[in-house]
This record gives sequence, C-alpha cells and structure tokens, in this order.
Amino acid sequence: MPSSTLANEPVVKPTRLYLMRHGQVKGHDEKRLYGHNDVELTEEGIDQFDRLGERLKGERITAIYSSDLRRSQEGAKIIARGDKPLYEDSKGSPMYHRITKGY
Repeated sequence: MPSSTLANEPVVKPTRLYLMRHGQVKGHDEKRLYGHNDVELTEEGIDQFDRLGERLKGERITAIYSSDLRRSQEGAKIIARGDKPLYEDSKGSPMYHRITKGY
C-alpha cells in the first residue's frame, strides 16, 4: 500500500521539468532571427548540448520532447544519448497551433 498524507491522499513525488533552447545556430554571428525556419547547429551549438548532456547525465530523465526543427532534434538526440525516449512535435500538431496561434 502506498504511503499517505494525514488526509489519506497518496503522496505524490515532485516532477522536475527542464526547459532548454536550441544551441548556437549557423548565422548566430550575424544576429539573424530564424523563427520556425530550419537551420543547423554550429560546432559550438553541438558542444553546448554535449556539455549539457554531461551535466544532466545523473538526473532521472524519463522523456525528452523536441520540436520538429533540426536544431532542436539534434540537441535532443545528444541529450537522450540513445537511452531515453525522444518525442518530436511537428508543426501540424495541436500543441504547435495552441502555442503559435493562441488556442
């Protein structure tokens, strides 16, 4: 039987949510804004995700979610290191429309 609080409600373990932006992308030096255009990470951007993956290695991460953009997918794959489930959200998904269209 699970432990309970004084009110006889089950104890819920806290959940941590890590939010990350993509790493440095090509055109960064020119201070370009890409929005939802698909651009690649630079070597520095890949190194940034490698370092982040090292820092998160000991954390209990149960899933990684990424947009369908290449820069986000690349970073998510580096952090997942092949042993964590990776989910990609596409522009056609309801989540994308709620965020970008406000519904």
